[in-house]
Amino acid sequence: MFGPMLRRVVGAALLGVVAVETLTGCTVESGAVAGVGVDADGNSVGYLQVCVGDAHIDGATVYTDGANDNLGSWQSSTPVDDFTSWSMTEPDGGWRTLTPLATLKDKQYALYGWTKDDTWSAVDVTFRADDLARLEPGQVLYSKYDGSVGSESGAVVDVQQFRDTACDTWF
Repeated sequence: MFGPMLRRVVGAALLGVVAVETLTGCTVESGAVAGVGVDADGNSVGYLQVCVGDAHIDGATVYTDGANDNLGSWQSSTPVDDFTSWSMTEPDGGWRTLTPLATLKDKQYALYGWTKDDTWSAVDVTFRADDLARLEPGQVLYSKYDGSVGSESGAVVDVQQFRDTACDTWF
């Protein structure tokens, strides 16, 4: 009587383990940190700081946090392996627009860095349009990880501090 039931329970447990292993194997390893800011005209600016020695980032996308949409996307002409920034409205310096940035409304968004071959990603930064409105030119909002409590929060620093410290809590 317990034989068939035990086999079903063990089978279901093994199926659950396989499903978890499959899902966790699908994530792209983070090797960089993304940030957002504004320029002197109030236009959105993206920032990337690569943190891991052999990592690179090819582009970035803004999406609605928790959704799989594309509200703006950009690609660099060369892989980013250190630091970069670009205008999300009028990119230059080797950046080009793939999808023009949509008008940001009162929702939560995220900026995510990616590679064409899915080998690396950037830790995304979540933000709202009013977060951008509060930033001064030269400030960067990024997600900072606090290992002592196991959570992340938004941090606002100047560009040089972002370059110097964004990687410290993640890598």
